[in-house]
Amino acid sequence: MSAAPERLLPRIFCCKDIFMREPILCFGHSHMVALRAGHLWRVRHGEAAADDMEFVPLNDPPCQLRTVLVEGRRELAPDLVEHVSTLLAGCRPKAVVLLVTGNEHNILGLFRHPDTPAPPDVDWPESGLPLAEGRDRVPADLLFAEMQNQLDRANFRFCRWIAGQVDCPLVIVGPPPPIVDEAHIRAHPGVFADRMDKLEIAPADFRHKLWRIDARLRQDLAAELGAAFVPAPAAAITDLGLAERLRGNDPTHGNQEYGRMLLADVLAALAAARTEESA
Repeated sequence: MSAAPERLLPRIFCCKDIFMREPILCFGHSHMVALRAGHLWRVRHGEAAADDMEFVPLNDPPCQLRTVLVEGRRELAPDLVEHVSTLLAGCRPKAVVLLVTGNEHNILGLFRHPDTPAPPDVDWPESGLPLAEGRDRVPADLLFAEMQNQLDRANFRFCRWIAGQVDCPLVIVGPPPPIVDEAHIRAHPGVFADRMDKLEIAPADFRHKLWRIDARLRQDLAAELGAAFVPAPAAAITDLGLAERLRGNDPTHGNQEYGRMLLADVLAALAAARTEESA
């Protein structure tokens, strides 16, 4: 993967034959780039047709994921709702895959806050990791609440809305594991470049726990919506984070090989969903 994630063009809106096809329809942000790279690898190797999957980025108008205030209530932006509704009405997807945002745990915990007396850690026994000595203890409940608040603003709002619009299998994909190697992060700062020289990177075990909290909340949402949840592939995780061979050239993303692994799990989840429907 290049230093900047490949721009995903919403070519689905330009396909004249979209109303005659039933693709797997993916909505997401930058973590969707790896999944699309995995799909393109399958296409090049004759394992899939190019139009088996369509990828709709939620970064730019008219499909930019954003909310507005309507009579004091926060709602999805009308132009987003209009365009996605039109797409869904004609596309008839055989499945919908959601990779919405995914950097909440990095935004919350990639860096150590400069005012903390010591590096942070989370007292969360369920993580399987102990509370390290000499750390600034952060209550797990506080982090769950803050992460939930971040996700509820637009991400989960969009996922719940999509779930009410489609009558097909729905998959929610968890974010990739954090990158542990601080040297790699500093060498590939990406969108965090403005903070990289000013702040310390938080300890890897703390960032791992935050990632697990992020994934848990997405898994809970999938259960609420009756969707399949696809976490980061177990084989992609080494120690506390993403295996070195699967890292992209930035501080947070997976590469094409990671995308291939993730796509295999997504397709397996969809196959299982079809088996359950036919049983």
